[in-house]
Amino acid sequence: MAGTGKELLKDGDVSYRILVPEDQPATNEIVSRCMHAGEPMTCACGAPFESWRDFCQLLTPRMCANGLSVGAFFLDGEQVGAFVCEDLNSPLVPDIDRFAGLAPAFTVVDELEVFVCDLFDIPHGQLPKEGLLYHQFLVGVLPQGSRRGVCKNLFKLTLDLAKEAGFLAAFAECTGYFSTRAAVTVGMEIPFKVDYATYKAADGSMPFVDVPAPHDGCSLMLKKF
Repeated sequence: MAGTGKELLKDGDVSYRILVPEDQPATNEIVSRCMHAGEPMTCACGAPFESWRDFCQLLTPRMCANGLSVGAFFLDGEQVGAFVCEDLNSPLVPDIDRFAGLAPAFTVVDELEVFVCDLFDIPHGQLPKEGLLYHQFLVGVLPQGSRRGVCKNLFKLTLDLAKEAGFLAAFAECTGYFSTRAAVTVGMEIPFKVDYATYKAADGSMPFVDVPAPHDGCSLMLKKF
C-alpha cells in the first residue's frame, strides 16, 4: 500500500486517510480523470484530458505533502477517491491559458475567490495570511467508489482537518450538482453562485449555456469555524 498517512475513518469497505507524497501519482490520475469526465464547465469547453492531467500535476505534489488533503481507499489498498486541499495562502498555477479548455472555468473560480476574499477583508491581488482560509480545491471519486458516500465523507473529513488546524473558514467552488449536494449535506452554505444559463464572459459569449442538467451553476461553498 502506498503511503502511510494517518487513518481518519473506516466506513464499510472504504478507509480514509491523510494523503502523503507516495499517494501523488494515483491521486493525480484520479483527480484529473474525474475532472475531465465530469466537471461541467470544462466539459462544455471541450477541455482534453491532457489539460487536466498537466494542470493537476503542478498542484498535487504539494497538496499530497501538506497534511491537509484526504484520500479514500478500498481495504485492499486501491485508491478510489481524493480531495486535494491547501491553505489559500499557496499561490495557484499562473498562466491558465496554456491548458486548453480550462481558462473559462477558472475565470468563474476567480470570481468566487474574489467574493470569499471580500468576505474576510482580504485586499484584491493579495494572498490571505497563512492559516486563515482552507481551500477545498479538487475532489474526485472513481466509478468503482460510487454509492458509498465517499464524496460526502471527503467533504466532512477535510472540514474536520481545517477546523483542527485552526483555520477561520473553509471554502470550495462546487461546479456540479453532486459535489454541491455533498457539501450542503455536511453543513456548508452557499453565499454566492454563478448561474450557467445566464453567465456572460468578458467577450460577451455564454460558454456554459449548454451545460446539461442537473448542473445549474458554480457555487461558493463556505463553512466558518
